[in-house]
Amino acid sequence: MFATRRERDMVEWSNAECADGEESDAPLTDDEDPVGDKQGSGHPVTFTGALTFHSRSHSPANGGGHNKKHQYDLRSRKNSQAMQMPLIQQGPRQGEVYQPFSFTDMNCILDKMPPPSEGGGPWMSKFCQYTLGYKLAMGDWRALIGKQLGMWDIRQLETAAGTTHLPDASPFSPHATNIGKALRDTFPIPPSAMHALTFHIKDGEDVSSFLIRCKGEWTDTAGSHPGSSIIQTTLFRNAVMTGMPISVKEVMEGNPDIPSCSTEQWEKHLTHHLKRYRSKLEEDKQNLDNTQAQLLKLQLDKAR
Repeated sequence: MFATRRERDMVEWSNAECADGEESDAPLTDDEDPVGDKQGSGHPVTFTGALTFHSRSHSPANGGGHNKKHQYDLRSRKNSQAMQMPLIQQGPRQGEVYQPFSFTDMNCILDKMPPPSEGGGPWMSKFCQYTLGYKLAMGDWRALIGKQLGMWDIRQLETAAGTTHLPDASPFSPHATNIGKALRDTFPIPPSAMHALTFHIKDGEDVSSFLIRCKGEWTDTAGSHPGSSIIQTTLFRNAVMTGMPISVKEVMEGNPDIPSCSTEQWEKHLTHHLKRYRSKLEEDKQNLDNTQAQLLKLQLDKAR
């Protein structure tokens, strides 16, 4: 029915134009017409671009004819913005769009990432560290962890985190806490890794700063604060004491009250004995410098 009506309209329009010798101003077609079968059923469609119609007009003077071409502009297609990743700000009024990580950037991040099987907590900490400064989307996290885990494992993680319904363009940060918890629950720290963890104080580092740093690293690795349970507290203290100087370690272990004392008391004891150790080192160093100076003076006196 569609084709028949179209052909009829075109023939009538062409005949009228040949008879009058003028172009008709009547529109060739409507932008939206039902396209269907002969029974007239169908769905509306929109023609886009330009429609060109060719007709042949007869000229009695020349005894022949020539072709005429008529072009009609149809409705233009609406522009659609493609999704990209990660989320980046395009301008004050353009909002955020999605721009993908390059293959090289993704491999650089993956080369630094530990396997999730070694602990979900360390994996999440490294992921946040190496992507700092990016406005990540869910698609970025899925692309990176998809290089290390299978689809089933990722599905289980997202089910636990409640993110299975989110599209790739969704921002990652609002769901980072739930995803981190799901990673830590699915991939807990192996006991061997917990016992092998050791902290060493740096030269000139303040004891309070040292303990804060140790707690932060422990929380990132174990996924739990050292004060969250008695087991965590005991393992954390052992990790700190393993890196202490021998004299400090012997004094702390020789006090029977220290193992059962509170965290505040334990840190006070540790700070006190570390300060004494450092004072002793400084005193020994000063005595050594004085002895070397006196020895050098005696050598100079003998040389005279």
